[in-house]
Amino acid sequence: MGICSRHQRPAPPGTGTSHLQVAGRICPGRDSVSDTQGIFVYTNPSYQEMTGYGEAMIGMPVMSLYNEAIDVSAIIGEVMTRGRWQGVLPFIRKDESVFQGQASIYLIEDPEQGRSLLAAIVRDITEQQRVEGELTTFKTLVDNAPDGINVTTLDARIFYANASFRRMSGYEDETIGKTIVDLYADEPAALMAAARQVADEGFFSGNFTLQQPDGTLVPIACNVFSILDAQGSPRWLAAIVRDISEQQRQEQEREELQQRIIEAQRVALRELSTPLLPLADGVLVMPLLGTIDSNRAQQVMETLLEGVSTYQSHTAILDITGVQMVDTQVANALIHTAQAVKLLGSQVVLTGIRPAMAQTLVNLGADLGGIVTRSTLESGIAYALGK
Repeated sequence: MGICSRHQRPAPPGTGTSHLQVAGRICPGRDSVSDTQGIFVYTNPSYQEMTGYGEAMIGMPVMSLYNEAIDVSAIIGEVMTRGRWQGVLPFIRKDESVFQGQASIYLIEDPEQGRSLLAAIVRDITEQQRVEGELTTFKTLVDNAPDGINVTTLDARIFYANASFRRMSGYEDETIGKTIVDLYADEPAALMAAARQVADEGFFSGNFTLQQPDGTLVPIACNVFSILDAQGSPRWLAAIVRDISEQQRQEQEREELQQRIIEAQRVALRELSTPLLPLADGVLVMPLLGTIDSNRAQQVMETLLEGVSTYQSHTAILDITGVQMVDTQVANALIHTAQAVKLLGSQVVLTGIRPAMAQTLVNLGADLGGIVTRSTLESGIAYALGK
């Protein structure tokens, strides 16, 4: 017998269908009773409301609640044979809207009329299926997310980790049950400080380093946030973790490339600031423009000495026509350069000295002994070529 049969008692004489109504009311849930032909003989108020037909359901075919794809006869046949049937059916309301119902149908006996009946308990699970569908979708998305996702207890013990995080940690399925201190190479104090910030403010964003069982370090960027209970209190901690190894590698490559570019620019600027031009066999010219500071003066000396040595020059012309100002520092640099060049067996010719600059050199007491001076680059070149 079905679960409703235990509630049946012998019917008082003359009660008839009222006994079925009493039996229907004492069956739990939203219930109906139909005959073996699939005609409703009883529906309780909640079932009437759920379908939208009200009391008009009495005498209606059960088939009225389903589309043609549902084989009601087969369901009735299984109940008659096995005594019960359970499953999910799409029910059609009077307004033609559809809800999913979890149906349990049982064979019961009507002792008064000596006939078999079918009692059904139906629960609307439309919302439950919607929620379950959303959860399934969410779980599928999370399980297949490229970023690592984990959820921990408030004491930072992991009870959920998606596939990406399990791979990232290196512990695979053994990730579950470990604490964040077990998985990270960072100082526990830093990890606990992040956890406290989440507890206090609800969110943390920062970078940490996972340490895999073989010692491999995986730099990660993570966002950690709290999941609240119904009362608004933190219940769990969730983290979204991204492996930034490739990002850091690319950043390092960019930095190295930038350094190479800076170095190339520095070399180019150095060459532009101290251009050295082979003029003829044994003669070099270095025209200088702008301002000469200590760094540039050192470059002038290094470039000129290297050029004299490379080209085996006997004369090096320094043209300062374009130099804006000559002070003690510049004068001393010129003197030191001339002395260094002389040690290599070559001679410096200083050209482009304007009257104001000559006066400055005299006032500074610059010792230009050993340096040939000419007023113009042209005259300096003529001197060098005439040697």
